[in-house]
Amino acid sequence: MGKQNITIEKAIGFDGQTEPVSKVRGHEIDMFGKGSLAKPFPGVAVEMEWNNKDPFFDRDLINFQALHHAGAIAVGVIVTRGPNLQNLISGVIRSQDGGFKYGASSTHWDKLEPRVNLGGGGECPLLLIGIEPDRIDGIGLAHKVRAKLDEAEALKGSWRDAYSKWSDAKPVYEALRAEALAMMPPLAEQ
Repeated sequence: MGKQNITIEKAIGFDGQTEPVSKVRGHEIDMFGKGSLAKPFPGVAVEMEWNNKDPFFDRDLINFQALHHAGAIAVGVIVTRGPNLQNLISGVIRSQDGGFKYGASSTHWDKLEPRVNLGGGGECPLLLIGIEPDRIDGIGLAHKVRAKLDEAEALKGSWRDAYSKWSDAKPVYEALRAEALAMMPPLAEQ
């Protein structure tokens, strides 16, 4: 397995004499497993979509469809963040500049599923993998930060139960958010 660029070339001709009519290069496949050493096609194409813009799913599914139709792959695999992991880390993990990573418009399960349900990938068999929090070592801090952020949001939603004015509740809300965000500093440069 490893990155591969797959090229599909089409030819037309008579009596076994053919001329190439087009050459279409598929995009680079993150991982390609050959069918066998003797006969590499059809193989298995794997795309890892962890934090791209969600149109990358469209690209992958269209590419899988074309590669399967041409006999280059038997199955297309997409690995991404599962829905529970997305809910946990969205608004928790911050980038180096302090902004949030893993937002709603990036690649994750809830962006992939509707595309597949609408026929994305065509007739190509798909294996879709959504990684969930219990599969990640060291995720405990994200759970603590999420709990503190949820506490802040609960206060914001029910501030009238304990305060007469939002201006009295707002500093408490902001302090809870600040405490949560201080627990998980921005990611260091890699």
